[in-house]
Amino acid sequence: MWAQPSLLTDRLFCGDETHRTLATGVESLLTEIQALRKEAERSKRMLLDACVSIGSIGEALGLDMDADADMMIGTARDLIDGLNRIINECPLGSPGFAIATEVMGELGVQQETQP
Repeated sequence: MWAQPSLLTDRLFCGDETHRTLATGVESLLTEIQALRKEAERSKRMLLDACVSIGSIGEALGLDMDADADMMIGTARDLIDGLNRIINECPLGSPGFAIATEVMGELGVQQETQP
């Protein structure tokens, strides 16, 4: 984005108090607009990253990516319940326990406490 020259230093600027106040306000608005554009771009990138991640997880789970979110959430909850069952039924240190806890960690899910 090109740099906006300062209205206050423009040689065509009328230097009376009213125009100076207006120019200062315009400059602060332009600065705020630029900051909002940067934030919007950052938010778009984060949203795109999240969509790609959700798509990857959905494909890995074999979900219908045209399905509604409730169905996908239900499938994810079923997966988490299954992983918790494996963790609770497999002895500590077993391969099943290790794999299930690793997957839960990768998903960023809290594990249920063992009874």
